[in-house]
Amino acid sequence: MVPTVEWKDGVVRLLDQSLLPDKVEFVECRDYETVGIAIMNHPDSFRYPTTWHVRDYGLFAANPFGIAAFTGDKTQDGSMTLEPGKSLRFRYRVIIHPGDYKTADIAKMYADYAAGKMPSGN
Repeated sequence: MVPTVEWKDGVVRLLDQSLLPDKVEFVECRDYETVGIAIMNHPDSFRYPTTWHVRDYGLFAANPFGIAAFTGDKTQDGSMTLEPGKSLRFRYRVIIHPGDYKTADIAKMYADYAAGKMPSGN
């Protein structure tokens, strides 16, 4: 199952805040058509699985640096120092699709992404 985002009483939140999912999904029905946005976190990405930052004003982002804020544990420092000459890799894929995550087969798309396969372009 893909953890989804819920809009309730003016608040957008992950349905299970305890999850550190490899993908999240936002689904909305507009003009009688269901559309979704899936954000996928690649297993090779920095601090996989990432923490997700969602707000009711439209912010929906991966945030691998917000560990202390998301856990409530101020001893968990999410900062990171990048030494000169070193690199850091963030790998995410965003998919905008018709229907919900089941109809779009987001689980298969994620498995393909994690395995290094390119999207089919459907």
